[in-house]
Amino acid sequence: MRVSLINLRHIVGAILLLGLASVPAMASAAFPVPDGVVSSEIGAAALGSGWEPSGVVWHEDRGTYIVVSDDGVVAELSTSGALLNEWTGLGYDLEGVTVVDPSSSLVYLAGERTGLILEFDLASGSFTGTSWDISAFLPNTASNQGLEALTFVPDGTHPYGDTSFGGLFYAGLQQNGNIYIVNVDSSPVLEGTVVSGITDISGLSYDSATGYLVAVHDGYNVARMYTPAGALLGEMVLPGDNQEGVATHVSCPDAELHVTIAEDAGSGASEVWVYSFDEFPLAPITCASEEPEELECIAIPSDTSTVKYVHTSDCQSYVASDGRFVRVYDDAGSLLGQRYLYRKVPGAFDLAVEDLYGDGVDEVIVATMPPRRSNGRIAILRFDGSSLTKNGFAKTPVSSDRTVEIEHVDAQFGSVVVNYGSDQVMFGVFKGGKVSVAEL
Repeated sequence: MRVSLINLRHIVGAILLLGLASVPAMASAAFPVPDGVVSSEIGAAALGSGWEPSGVVWHEDRGTYIVVSDDGVVAELSTSGALLNEWTGLGYDLEGVTVVDPSSSLVYLAGERTGLILEFDLASGSFTGTSWDISAFLPNTASNQGLEALTFVPDGTHPYGDTSFGGLFYAGLQQNGNIYIVNVDSSPVLEGTVVSGITDISGLSYDSATGYLVAVHDGYNVARMYTPAGALLGEMVLPGDNQEGVATHVSCPDAELHVTIAEDAGSGASEVWVYSFDEFPLAPITCASEEPEELECIAIPSDTSTVKYVHTSDCQSYVASDGRFVRVYDDAGSLLGQRYLYRKVPGAFDLAVEDLYGDGVDEVIVATMPPRRSNGRIAILRFDGSSLTKNGFAKTPVSSDRTVEIEHVDAQFGSVVVNYGSDQVMFGVFKGGKVSVAEL
């Protein structure tokens, strides 16, 4: 499978803010922790000398940090640095920890030398017996350079489709610095790989409030930010060294982003640093003020073999397309707008509608393949409630399979993932109308 991935809206924002010259960003394109960021150390006194923190995660429901040691120890810290719980003698070289369901007492630990993801119950302080061996996906040939980082990305926020488990594990391999995306619905399946270009990954974190992955590379003293699809957004230089784990979360209503670094400071010292941002260069930090009101949608026709129908985001009108024309109708069936796209009816197409930029204007997305040519095409139109306008177009060579599926539309990062047969392509959509695709 060829995977073409890019995120343009936020990458361009990062270029303007940070001076990034290209993607992927190299160390010279990194930005430092901005002046004025509040930092505090909460681990040294609580964990004591001899503790070697190797991974950390924020547990939203408990309001605490879960920290692991490569000596087979799990600890729970308060935000003020109090040691709340500690479980010792667990075995395994534990290098990462993540949370799947914040309402549960279960956490998931990464065993470096075994390549295992292990389910651990904070309520009982013991392993549950559930584990997954992902070592077959990790091309590790060096001693002590294996599974070093772990995080979980829930369904609806990654481009790989829904799972029965509720999401995917993202696992970092220290030897090559790559991130391996694993589905554990039954036996583990490798869904994709993020090629980082630098080695020594030591920590991973994902937070739905920000929408991006943070990957720490302690040999370079940097944290890299990616979309869940693998597009590199930027890179931040970290203070200190030997950064072994990272956790991110947003606190509300003050809208602060907390980046927590577990640091093996050497000479038996253990440190857990919390950096609190009220502004962040990559994207605004926001808190949802309230649950969105559930919309009552008008009735629309059912899809046929040649025409597809999708509600607009306000649910008060709908879009109809056969891949050649796009039309918008109100609840009485009156035509609000129409646009012609192609001279011939496509060989295959799919349709989606999303307000990509939260500006009250819908992007109408039409992905197509022509009847004979092996091109994957995408057209973007905008509907403001009363008029429909063309806004952007792109195409890219794909396989000859005549199937098209819009797999994922990411409103946070302005990107669209489309499956053209066996090829998966990510398009970045500029608000001004430009649409682009590039190899990752």
